[in-house]
Amino acid sequence: MEFQDTHLPWNNARVRSTGELYPYFTEKLPNQHYYLPLSVTLFSDSEIEKSAVLDFLEELPFRLEREICLRNTRRQRFVSLGLLSDREIHHILTGHRHVQPWALYYSQHGGLDIIAQDSDVEDSPWGAVPCTSMLNHGVAWRKTPKNHHQIWLATAPKEGHDWDWDSDIGHESAHSGFAPIPLFAQALLRTEITPLDSLSSIQDLNSSHLARMSYIYSEIAVVAMRGEERNTDTGLPVVERPEELYAFLEFSHQLMPDFGFDRALIACKRVSGQIDVKDSIEIFVLAASVMRVLPQISQVINSFGIPTIDWYKSASTYSSAKNF
Repeated sequence: MEFQDTHLPWNNARVRSTGELYPYFTEKLPNQHYYLPLSVTLFSDSEIEKSAVLDFLEELPFRLEREICLRNTRRQRFVSLGLLSDREIHHILTGHRHVQPWALYYSQHGGLDIIAQDSDVEDSPWGAVPCTSMLNHGVAWRKTPKNHHQIWLATAPKEGHDWDWDSDIGHESAHSGFAPIPLFAQALLRTEITPLDSLSSIQDLNSSHLARMSYIYSEIAVVAMRGEERNTDTGLPVVERPEELYAFLEFSHQLMPDFGFDRALIACKRVSGQIDVKDSIEIFVLAASVMRVLPQISQVINSFGIPTIDWYKSASTYSSAKNF
């Protein structure tokens, strides 16, 4: 594989690049590549030995194959439980692989090498917003000549660490493949907001709450498809307390009443909000409702502008009218 000199999209640093890797995955994973994002690029610092980059590239398809086999196993569980049709979950998992290209960054010391912005990030020509809990993961953007945003899911090893195949590759490939993280959600997650369970109704939801909810949909979808437990009171990411989980589901039902969030709320209360993410029926009931939101979120991920309450309501109506 040949490398080319280029610039890192989110900070203009000079790096090497493999160029598009999707043809490589098509060859290595002929029966699984359709679960992967349609655009994958590996960037590396010049200090990284080419042999190390090639070793990483050689191992990558094997790790992704295991990941996709896991998703397929859990996909069948949704169908066998009658929660999603095979056609519907196939559409959710493969229908929006083009919306968030995956940028893997093999950095010398780990991390995304994000440059602090002096101005409002929305006015910057390029940049990246890291995840609050995993600073080596984030959403990167670059403005196009028409003042739109081209975005990437940006993934690097942790600072001072090698690649984590489960977190950096398994989890992140799922986000880029079917559960994209909106630019607006990643940016606003770094602001303090009142908990969802302190609100009385959906009319109390502000833009930060809606951004947080959008992020929750994406995160729960990924952990459900992977059986990925978290060390929280709920067993879930982001909504770590049962009370906030209940509020999230109640507000989601009010916004999108046809997606099954009412059933998810009943299922979660049945186990006191403590979800066995690996093998309980509750995680699949919860995820079925969450995953129905993903195709709608995929339409608005490349903007700092946050969808409104009315947008969510119309998204529910639009999706329910489609035949899968």
